[in-house]
Amino acid sequence: MLNEMMFRPVVKPEVVEYMRKSQRFFPGKLGELEQMANDLGIPIIPHETAVYLDFLLGLYRPTHIFRNWNSDWFFC
Repeated sequence: MLNEMMFRPVVKPEVVEYMRKSQRFFPGKLGELEQMANDLGIPIIPHETAVYLDFLLGLYRPTHIFRNWNSDWFFC
C-alpha cells in the first residue's frame, strides 16, 4: 500500500519542487536508497526534511536522539 500523502503536499507544488531539487543530494548508498524508494513510491522521510535533519544534527551533534509516541523528537 502506498502512502497517498506523499503526493499531497501542504505547500505550493513549486515550493516543494524547489526544496526537493535545489538542495544537495545524499552521496553513496544513502542517495541510492533514497532514489530507489522515490522511484518505487515507498514512503520515506521527504528529501527536504532529511536535509534539514542532517543539518540540525550536524550543528548539535547529539549523543542521544529520542522519539516519543507523539512523533516528537528530542536531542540530548
